[in-house]
Amino acid sequence: MILKKEKAQLDAPKYPGIRTAYDGSEAVVAMETAGSEGAGAYPITPSTQMGEGWAAAVAAGKLNVHGRKLIFFEPEGEHAAAAVTAGMSMTGLRATNFSSGQGIAYMHESLYAAVGKRLTYILNIACRAMTKHALNVHAGHDDYHCIDDTGFFLVFGKNVQEVADLNLISHRIAELTLNPGACAQDGFLTSHVIESMMLAERELIKEYLGDPSDIIESVTPAQRMVFGETRRRIPEMFDLDYPAMIGVVQNQDSYAQGVAAQRPFFFDHIQELTDQAMDEFYQLTGRRYNRASGYRLDDAEYVIVGQGSVVWNARRSEPDDVPAVPGGSDREAAERQEGGRDPRADRPAARRGSADRSRSSCRHGESRGERSLEERRSAPCGPSGSQAGRRAAVLLRRLRDGKPRPAAGRSDRCGGQHATGRPQAAPVLPGHRFHPQRYSPAEAADLAGQAPRVVPGSL
Repeated sequence: MILKKEKAQLDAPKYPGIRTAYDGSEAVVAMETAGSEGAGAYPITPSTQMGEGWAAAVAAGKLNVHGRKLIFFEPEGEHAAAAVTAGMSMTGLRATNFSSGQGIAYMHESLYAAVGKRLTYILNIACRAMTKHALNVHAGHDDYHCIDDTGFFLVFGKNVQEVADLNLISHRIAELTLNPGACAQDGFLTSHVIESMMLAERELIKEYLGDPSDIIESVTPAQRMVFGETRRRIPEMFDLDYPAMIGVVQNQDSYAQGVAAQRPFFFDHIQELTDQAMDEFYQLTGRRYNRASGYRLDDAEYVIVGQGSVVWNARRSEPDDVPAVPGGSDREAAERQEGGRDPRADRPAARRGSADRSRSSCRHGESRGERSLEERRSAPCGPSGSQAGRRAAVLLRRLRDGKPRPAAGRSDRCGGQHATGRPQAAPVLPGHRFHPQRYSPAEAADLAGQAPRVVPGSL
C-alpha cells in the first residue's frame, strides 16, 4: 500500500525547476548559455537583449554545462550572422542565433541552405512587424511567418515559461531530426515582460540535451544510409578526415530530385520525433507540451485560435486557470475537470485570496465562471455591465449628498467588488431590475425617484 505522501514523492518530476522571475530574453539567454557552445548574432530590436546577454556571458568567462567556454562572433549584419551560425553548426558545435523583423528577412536566403545541409542550430526570434507603410517594432508575426517556406520547423512560446522550455525542446528536435528550427516569442509582450517561472536546472539541460560529441543511434533510415547505425549527435560536416561535398552545383534533374527527396527522407519524421522530444521533456520535468494544444474545447461555443501571448492572456482571463506553479496548469486543470480536489486549496491564504478576488462575483451571488453563456447573456448585469450608468448613479448620489466628485480613471467591474470588499452601486436606468442583495427597498425607491434618465456612455 502506497501512502499519499509516498505517492506524491513518486509522482514528483526529477527536475521540477528553480522558481525565479525572468523576462523572455533572459530566459532564452539562460538556456542557450547553459546548453549551447557558439552564437553568431547581430543586434536588432526586440531581440537585442538576447545577443547582448550571450556576449556578456562570453565576456564573463561563463562555461556551459559541459565545462566549455562560449564562442561569440558579431558580424556586420544579419545575413553574415546566419552564415557564421551555419559555419559553427557545420563544425559540430551546438549553435544559436538571435534576430527579429528585417533581420530575419535579410538572412532569409541563408536559411534554405541551412536546411539543405541538415544543420542543427536554433534561431531565436522576438517577433515584430515588418516595415510597410511605416516602421513598427511591435505588433506582428511577420518575421516568424516569412520563413515558413524555408524548411525550418517552428515553435512559438505563449509565455516566458514556454519560451525557456521550448528552447531546450527545439535543440533536442533539431539534433534528432537533423533539421534546423526557430523558437519564437512575442517581441516586448514576452521578450521584455518579467514573469514567474520554473527555470530548468543545469543538470536537466545536461541530461536532456547531452553532449554534442556524443555518439547516438541514427533514428531514421536516411540517417543510417548517410552515417551508418550510429552518428555524432551534431555531425561534423567540416571534417578533414572525412571530406564531403556540401553545397555543390547541380543540373536540373539532380537538383529537382534532391529537393523532392527531402520530404520522405528528412521532413516526414519531424512530427514523430517532435512528439518524442516533448514526451522526454515531460518525463523529466512534469511540464507537458504538444505540437498543438487546446483548452476547454469540449463544450465551447466559440474557439479562439492563436499563437503567442494572446493565448496566454486568453487563458489567464479565466481565473481558475492560474497555475500554482508555472507550467503546471495542465495537471491542475485535469484534476479540476475530473472533480478532484482543487490544487489551489493548498496555497497560502494570501495567494488564495488574491486569486479568488479576481472572480468578481455578480449580484446574483454566483461566480461568472460558474454560469452558462445563456445565463450570462440574460442576466441584467451581464458579463460586462453598464459601467457608465453605474458611475452616473454613484455620481448623482454624491452630488445629492454634497460630496465631492470622485477622481476620474476608476473603473468598476460588473456588479462586483474591488479588493477592499466595498459593494459598488448598480446602474439606475429605466427598466433595470433592482436586487435586494444590494439595496433595501427604501434605498431603491429613493434612488429611482432621484436619478434622471442616464444614457450609458454619456459621462
